Amino acid sequence: MTMTPERQDAGPAHRRMGLRAMLTAFTVAALSVTAVVGSVSLWGARQAGDAATQTFVAKDVTADILPPPLYLIEMRLVLSQGVEGTLAIEKVKSEFKRLEGEYHTRVKYWQDNPPYGLEARLLGAQHQAGLAFIAASGKVIDALEANADAPAMRAALGAAHGSYLAHRTGVDATVKESASF
Repeated sequence: MTMTPERQDAGPAHRRMGLRAMLTAFTVAALSVTAVVGSVSLWGARQAGDAATQTFVAKDVTADILPPPLYLIEMRLVLSQGVEGTLAIEKVKSEFKRLEGEYHTRVKYWQDNPPYGLEARLLGAQHQAGLAFIAASGKVIDALEANADAPAMRAALGAAHGSYLAHRTGVDATVKESASF
């Protein structure tokens, strides 16, 4: 005696999912997947945008210090030309004033718009050495105006040059960090 299972009636409770329910389920699933993909895409775009912004800022920092205004090599050249006598004292003073103004303008810009972690280098030791160089440069100009003798001018220029070298060391460190950013 073998028993065969009784066949159950395919009544309303046992029907397969209807077409309308199936379409609704697929629509909900598709909308859910679209929402997830869209969210991930927006998140990725934001991350890429932040990375691109940081890269551009790092390049801006490098562009500001190499060449001037945040790299004071032009000011150093003007001082040498003044001491050599190849640049008139009035021109030395006007160029010094212009370069100092450009330097402070760019420093203010970077203080107001910190460059994503590079501000410690840019506005730290490099800037302090730059300020020391500007102050020492003023003494060279004072010696030029006083028509000081050659040893006094060389001494003033030597002191300014020492400050310039410290500034240059800071510039090199900032550029190196900016390049690896």
